[in-house]
Amino acid sequence: MNVKSSSVMAKVCFLVAALGGTHGCNPGGFIRPPVRPPVRPPGGGPGGGTGGSNLATLPCGPSTMSAGSRVVVQSPNFPRNYPNFNRNQWELTCLPRASTSLSFNCPVFELEDSAGCTADRLIVASKGAREQLCGGNSPDGTVTADGWARLTFAANARTNGRGFRCFIWCNDNSTTTAPSSSSTSSTASALTDVSSSTAQPSQSANPETQPATEADSTTAPVPTTTAANTT
Repeated sequence: MNVKSSSVMAKVCFLVAALGGTHGCNPGGFIRPPVRPPVRPPGGGPGGGTGGSNLATLPCGPSTMSAGSRVVVQSPNFPRNYPNFNRNQWELTCLPRASTSLSFNCPVFELEDSAGCTADRLIVASKGAREQLCGGNSPDGTVTADGWARLTFAANARTNGRGFRCFIWCNDNSTTTAPSSSSTSSTASALTDVSSSTAQPSQSANPETQPATEADSTTAPVPTTTAANTT
């Protein structure tokens, strides 16, 4: 292309840009194709599929949740392979801890597999439980005993994998309602009536409890005979 043609193309390019076009200009005046933003599939980002594309990934360290909330925990570099020789830890506390629980949904879980999960692994610790997971054995479906859990991810210096992505919900378990005071009072009154009737039985209904003197009076006396002296 000669200098004149290049100058004309440059003018056209800048004119398009001035009119608000979506094309860009390369060096030398060539017009680039329009740049379109990437289109994400509905329902999630990379490796998602659970409608959580708008959720921010939870950073390492301690975090506090409230009942009804949800977070995302994923391995470093996800959805690309996680780096070797890596260690991360997350500690989740849902308040109030005693009346809540945490439930796990992990649509992606691909770690290096090993006997006893001694290589790459994810350790999920919660009240009264501890799981050491690797390969494709994910914590999907896990429900903790209360609102606390600690996740520890460790990778060795050898093989790596795609990693994991887990959605964690905080559930409110305080659904049991206390009985009303009126029903409690009526129940206590009924128990008192039953106790009173049991403590004072009638004598006619329990003949076994009659005094022993009454039983003796109904027994016929044994006649005694005295031998007469003969003269």
